[in-house]
Amino acid sequence: MGDGVSKTAIRALAPSREIARKEKHHNEIMKNKMDSIEKAYEEQSRAQKGLQEEVAALKEMLQSTPRSSHQSSESGSTSQMYASSFESPSDLPSKNCLLRNLRKKIVALGRINTDAAPAVETYNIIVDAIYDNNEYLCDREEKFGDIMVGDLINWPKAFVEFLR
Repeated sequence: MGDGVSKTAIRALAPSREIARKEKHHNEIMKNKMDSIEKAYEEQSRAQKGLQEEVAALKEMLQSTPRSSHQSSESGSTSQMYASSFESPSDLPSKNCLLRNLRKKIVALGRINTDAAPAVETYNIIVDAIYDNNEYLCDREEKFGDIMVGDLINWPKAFVEFLR
């Protein structure tokens, strides 16, 4: 008699081979998913690092800008004090400003457009940087993500904070 493998033994191994094949296929799919997740994570990390650098540069710019003599010593919102006390763009302490939303979160960086006629409740702003693309504009049914840096918008004076 021979020392070979019987047909019965070969047939008995068939389900094990199928299970191993399915497991190998599943592992390949999971590896591809992990690779795509790692790639997305790296892209998000790069984007976050870029935003952190931009915020750091903005903070440095804020700290290096000299303080104005118009600065309020009282507690509270200095942006509201500034908004009500300056009648024309030439009276402003600075043309650079932060735009805040109703929750007082900074949504953009801009500068006052001195060529525009002053309005009663809003400033005409040239957008220099956008920090929240999902925030709605005050003067039209668009979001910051729909406009580009350099575009003109109107923003309520009470939500404009001047950089000193």
